[in-house]
Amino acid sequence: MTEPIAFGSSTSRDEIGRVLGRTPSGVFLPTAIDGDETTMPAPRPGRQAERAWFALVVFAAIIAPAFADEAMSAPAVKTARLPYTVSKETTRITEPLRPDGSPDYVAALDAIGREGVTPENNAAVLYWRAIGTRDIDVAAREAYFAKLGMEVPPDDGQYLRPSQRVSQLIGTRVLTVPWTADDEPVVAEWIREHETLLDLVVEGTGRPNYYRPVIGAAGAEGEFPLVAQLLPDVQASRTSCRLLVARAMLRLGEGRIAEAEEDLLACHRFARHIASGPTLIEGLVGYAIERITFEGDLALAHHGGLTAEQATRYRTRLVELPPLLSIADYFDRGERYMFLDFVTYAAEGNPGSVFIFGTGSGLRASIVNVHWPLMSKTVEWDVPLIYGNEHYDRFVEAARRTDRAERRRRIAEINSELQAEGRRLDDPLWLASRVILSLDPRATNSELVARRFMHGFGSSLGAVNSVADRASMERELAQLAFALAAYRAERGEYPAELDQLAPRHIGAIPGDIFNERSPAYRRAGDRYLLYSVGPNGIDEEGRSYASKPAGDDIVIISPRIRTQQNPP
Repeated sequence: MTEPIAFGSSTSRDEIGRVLGRTPSGVFLPTAIDGDETTMPAPRPGRQAERAWFALVVFAAIIAPAFADEAMSAPAVKTARLPYTVSKETTRITEPLRPDGSPDYVAALDAIGREGVTPENNAAVLYWRAIGTRDIDVAAREAYFAKLGMEVPPDDGQYLRPSQRVSQLIGTRVLTVPWTADDEPVVAEWIREHETLLDLVVEGTGRPNYYRPVIGAAGAEGEFPLVAQLLPDVQASRTSCRLLVARAMLRLGEGRIAEAEEDLLACHRFARHIASGPTLIEGLVGYAIERITFEGDLALAHHGGLTAEQATRYRTRLVELPPLLSIADYFDRGERYMFLDFVTYAAEGNPGSVFIFGTGSGLRASIVNVHWPLMSKTVEWDVPLIYGNEHYDRFVEAARRTDRAERRRRIAEINSELQAEGRRLDDPLWLASRVILSLDPRATNSELVARRFMHGFGSSLGAVNSVADRASMERELAQLAFALAAYRAERGEYPAELDQLAPRHIGAIPGDIFNERSPAYRRAGDRYLLYSVGPNGIDEEGRSYASKPAGDDIVIISPRIRTQQNPP
C-alpha cells in the first residue's frame, strides 16, 4: 500500500542525494522528486550533535527548577494561557485562533486554499473519484469529503491503483519511448481497463482550482502540528502522472499523436495543480511530475511522424502554460507557518516536538520526553518565533530575486551561514561553553533553541532552489527540442547551429540560466546533443546523473528517427 506523505517521516539520504545532489550532514532535506517515495525526513544531526544536545538536555533539566518560577510567570503582553505573544512579529498571523487563543495555522492555510473554490471548479473532486479513499483514515473521511462538497467514494470501487507488477513495468521504458501492446501487454491491458479513470484525471486538469482540506496524522485534525500533516493525494499524484505518460507513449506508439499530446499536456497542468498547495513538498512533487512529463515530451519531439505544424503547436502550448509557483511563495507562507506552528507546539511542552534535537530513542529520548515540559518553561518563546520570521524574510527576499545569478549568490550565502551554524551547534565544546558560562541561562537557552529549530527547518533552501532551476531549464530545453523537431520536419535534417531556428521556429534562443550562455548543441548526422551545464555551472561535456562518471549537465540526446523505411 502506498503510504501518504507525512512531513515528519524518513527517507533514504542516497535517494535524495541522487536527485538533489550532495547534501551536507544534518540538513533538513526536502524530498526526492522522481522516485516512488516522497517524504520529508526529520533532521538527524549525527552522533556528535546528539551527545551535545543530550548534555544540554540534562543540564537544562537540572537547572530548570532554579528559575522555573521566572519562566512560568508570563510577561503582561502574553495571555495567561500562552507562553508567547500573538502578533505579526512573532506568530505572523493573529487570526484565526483556537479556543485557547493560539494561532490556528491549519485553519489559516485551509481558508486560503478554499477561497473561490466550488465542487464544480475543483479538480480535486474528480481526482479523488479516480484514486479512491484508501489513504485517508476512516475516521476522517466524512469530514474531509464534506469540505470538498462531494460524497465519499465507495471503498469497493475501481481506482487508479496499479498492481505491484504494473507499477514495476511502468517504472521502465514505457515512460520514455513509444511502445505498443505487443511490447508490454500487461500494462496495455491495465490501461485499457482504466481508460475512464485516466480520462477523469485529464478532465480534472482542465479545472481552474485544486483544493484539498488539511488533514492531520491518523485523521486527528488539530492534534498534531502542521509538520505532521498528511498529503495522501500528493503521493498518489505521481503514480497517476506515470500512468498518463505511459498511456501517452502507448498512443504515440500507435500513431495517435494528438491524443498523446493531450495526455502529456494534462500532466503539465496536473503538476501545476499539485504545486499550487502552500507547502514545499507539494511544490517539489509538482516539479517531479514536470520531470516525468519532460521525458514524455522528448519522446514526442523525437517521433518520426511529427509534422512541423504539430511540433510548433505543441511548443506553443508549452509556452502558454503558467509557471509553477516560485519557491519564495512556499517559504513565505506554508514553510513559515509550519515552522511557527511547530515552535508554538513545542512552547506548550509537547514532548513529540523534541525530534528536532535528534535524540533518537532509548535513554536519551526518555530523558527528553520526561523533562521537556519543564525545559520548555526555560525558553522565552518569542525569541525563536522572531528569529524564525527574520530568517524566513531573508529566504523570501533572496528567492524573489529575478536575476538568477544574484538569487543563487544570496541563497548560497544563507546556506553557508546555516551550515556554519550547524557546525557550531554540533560542537559539544562550543555548546557547553555557551550553556555553562552563561550569565543568563534563560536567554541563552532561548537563543540556542531558536538556532537549533531554524537550522533544522531552514537548511533545504539551496537544494530546493537547484530543483526549481533545473525544472525551469528543462522547460526551455523542451521548447528547443520541439523547435528542432519542426526544423527537421521541414528541412529533412537538424540545423548545424541553434541560431538557425530563429525566428521561424522559435522567437529567440533561450540562454542557459546556469552560465548565461546559449545551451550547448552539437549535430552528428541525423542526431543531436543538446544540454545545459546544470546547477554546478560546469560544462561536463554532456555528462548527466546517468553518465559514468556522473555529471550535472541537463542533457537531451535525440534517438535515431524511426520511420517505416527505418525500422528499429
